[in-house]
Amino acid sequence: ASALTNPSTPPITADSDDNGSGQIEFKTGTSTDVVISNGGRMGIGRTSPTHALHVGVDLPGRPQVMSLDNAQNATGDGASLIFATNNGSWGTGGIGSVITSAGTPLTADVRISTISGGNWNDVLTVTGSGRVGINSTDPNAEGTGARLRVGGAGHVVVDNNFGLFSVSSSGNGF
Repeated sequence: ASALTNPSTPPITADSDDNGSGQIEFKTGTSTDVVISNGGRMGIGRTSPTHALHVGVDLPGRPQVMSLDNAQNATGDGASLIFATNNGSWGTGGIGSVITSAGTPLTADVRISTISGGNWNDVLTVTGSGRVGINSTDPNAEGTGARLRVGGAGHVVVDNNFGLFSVSSSGNGF
């Protein structure tokens, strides 16, 4: 095994594993923090990754496992996680934040989007105030105070196993 060592305290090392597994380990002192397996899987906080990227934390409560940052503190796109295909050349959708009020305090929406014909479609929006929009990026656009707004043409069906409520895009309902 070969090793690269930083003379800091504790030492930071990158080493190919001596146990014959062929993986690369990044250590702080004696603790293995990052592993790249011989199958190309990366483990952060996991020494035997079972996924392409396997991140694990052993912290109580609701730990922040990953942070996607957009360095700009301005309204508009926050940070996004894009789902891609064809070696990353095409997006199929994503989840991201949209900053609606910059500064302190910051306000942002979370949006789940799909791509159809090269166009992004925000299909689910959860606002910073807790309102939910399906095919609507502004669930309170009419000032109704609604917690859920379904926009666009279509038919909405709510079924709770005891009854059925249905509204068409023309506003007819039962």
